[in-house]
Amino acid sequence: SIPPDCNGNEIDDAQDIAQTAFVKAYEKLDTYNPKYEVFSWIYRIVINEAINFLKSRKPTVELDHTIKSGGNTPEENLFQKELGGQIEDSLMVLSLDYRIVIALRHFLDFTYQEMSEVLQIPEKTVKSRLFSARRMLCEIMTDRGIRATE
Repeated sequence: SIPPDCNGNEIDDAQDIAQTAFVKAYEKLDTYNPKYEVFSWIYRIVINEAINFLKSRKPTVELDHTIKSGGNTPEENLFQKELGGQIEDSLMVLSLDYRIVIALRHFLDFTYQEMSEVLQIPEKTVKSRLFSARRMLCEIMTDRGIRATE
């Protein structure tokens, strides 16, 4: 069943992405390296398909009038929304390699080992790339005058 907050489009998009990813995995089966787990290899294909999908369409969000306030004031909510948009804009300045490690670590809570498997790079490279990505993101935000507190 469809969750009450989904109108079905997100589920259709996810199914399309998954289907395309599995077709590509099947077509590229001869490129699979048994050194890595199958899950990580397929997950990487799915990530690439999702990124391609998101690049191909402009994101839109419907306004949900049923959302209740989490106890913040309207000013705090506005500040958080604006800050989120500024962080998102700053992230988009980073190259894809750096955005991916930030997303996997901070939005999906992947471990360094999981990130290494999915990205098919050594764990030391993951840590180095994440360190660099954080530093660059901080510099971008500082240059733009973005502060996390009011």
